[in-house]
Amino acid sequence: MIVVSLFLTSLASQAGAVPVPPDKQAYVGEWTGNGVELSIGADGSVSYKQQAGSFSKSLSGKLIEFVGPSLRVDALIIKGTVTVDEPPHEDRGVWVMTVGGAKVLRKPPHLARHQRAEAALRDHYKKANVAVTKVVCTADADRADSFACVLMTELGDSFIIKCVADAAGDMSWKIDGVALLDSAKLVAFIERMHADKRHEKLTAHCPAGMIMKRVGSVFTCDGVTASRTYKVSITVKDPAGNVSIDY
Repeated sequence: MIVVSLFLTSLASQAGAVPVPPDKQAYVGEWTGNGVELSIGADGSVSYKQQAGSFSKSLSGKLIEFVGPSLRVDALIIKGTVTVDEPPHEDRGVWVMTVGGAKVLRKPPHLARHQRAEAALRDHYKKANVAVTKVVCTADADRADSFACVLMTELGDSFIIKCVADAAGDMSWKIDGVALLDSAKLVAFIERMHADKRHEKLTAHCPAGMIMKRVGSVFTCDGVTASRTYKVSITVKDPAGNVSIDY
């Protein structure tokens, strides 16, 4: 339950809204749970509703200050305190806090289409074990059904991804002329090929995870034997991930 303490105050003593300070930005957002709806804006606007059976209470106004983890709110002729027992914190990817004994969860923010596309592409390729550093979609992604995004990796490569959004907002995409190479399989292939060709043991070192490269591109892996070090040149032959090796 959210506990709100109210006491009368004169209109002359009311202060303007205080923006949420930098160290309290985790409070900003829409919170809900256990019959409670709480909205805290970055500009200091506060709105809260609580429903428990036939009992309900509400408070809307402007933030005056934080008192410890709790909020003092000016609602015209009354002031109230939204008592926070446990401040906002992340729990397994979800933001939670406890207000007046009630656990509430922060709703995910509304994202524009280009932001949703960036997040979807970033998550998809990271789950595929590609070392993604950034995804940027063009500004027209919020208006057009077809748009482009650029994905960048830790290896310094960038790739143009063609995206299409349907009327429901679902998105599909394709990326032409690109191969995903399994680093572990590539290492094993290099070591096996060297053993067959040179009849000695070589230990290969390639970038970890899934290596995303354009067809026709060339990159290197390191190879070490008991007597010397090699720079192994890898040429990507097709989108299926077939390669040629030279050193």
